[in-house]
Amino acid sequence: MAKKSTTKSQENVTLTDTTPFIIKHKTATTIIGAVLLVIISSTIWIRQVYYSPELVFNAMIENNLSTNGVTRTRITEQEGAKREDIEQVSFVPEAAVRTLQTINQKTENGKNTIVTESIGTRDNDYSQFIKIDVTEKDESGKKLNYATVERQWGKSDAKEQPAQIFRGTTLSPIPFANLDQSARKKIIALMKESKAYDVQYAGVKSVKIKGEDALAFPVKINSEKYVGVLKEIAKYIGIKNTDDLNPADFKDQPPIEVTITVGKLSRQILEVTYTAGQKETYSSYGLSEPIKLPKTTISLNALLQKAEEIR
Repeated sequence: MAKKSTTKSQENVTLTDTTPFIIKHKTATTIIGAVLLVIISSTIWIRQVYYSPELVFNAMIENNLSTNGVTRTRITEQEGAKREDIEQVSFVPEAAVRTLQTINQKTENGKNTIVTESIGTRDNDYSQFIKIDVTEKDESGKKLNYATVERQWGKSDAKEQPAQIFRGTTLSPIPFANLDQSARKKIIALMKESKAYDVQYAGVKSVKIKGEDALAFPVKINSEKYVGVLKEIAKYIGIKNTDDLNPADFKDQPPIEVTITVGKLSRQILEVTYTAGQKETYSSYGLSEPIKLPKTTISLNALLQKAEEIR
């Protein structure tokens, strides 16, 4: 009898050890299944909805019109000359733009290098020569020396010429502003209704920019319609001198063709490439470092005149 009892005990142990987890723990299995379902559903939603090209592009426009600041680097190469512009756009605490421009040009006698810094507000432009190093020589054969005009700030006269730097930087083919929700809705609605941007969604490509997943959008910008949008943006950001921006003047202009690359997750512009060869990269979204205005200035025309007299 003792031997038979031992056999039954062993059989019970064997049955218990081989029972599937899913049968033993139905409640736990249900919870795990629900969690997996949520994860799978979320993954599908992210891929098909959140990462959808139209949603990504529209969110990028929204971000552009609600940023505290951004930095744009523009590189242009033409006829042996390379120009790099690093533009810091800041909307808080005070709206201003700071640009560092470097031009390098190869010549028969070497290389010319000119570095300038400019600051633009809604009302005034400021510029200075940081470095002027050219191969040109004076009548005695000595290399021209521009040290006397370097590191001097020149300020434009608003009465003679309206400020251009701030306007030119913010009202570009890719606009930036810090608008409230109501203003953003009006501008975005205007952009869609006027079809200022003709996004070629069929040609969108998935790319990586510095390790970040992104979408490259082929876009045709309707110059006439887009200028109408810019005039409205100008009103909201306090730019007054827009009388020369007449949409009708651009009626016969061909569209501006660009490729706008936007981060899938960040919804921020990473790169813009123009068919003409110009390329722009964007960084420091949302960062707003105050731009300090020069305390000591001379007339900008006077500064330019001094530089001209050295030649």
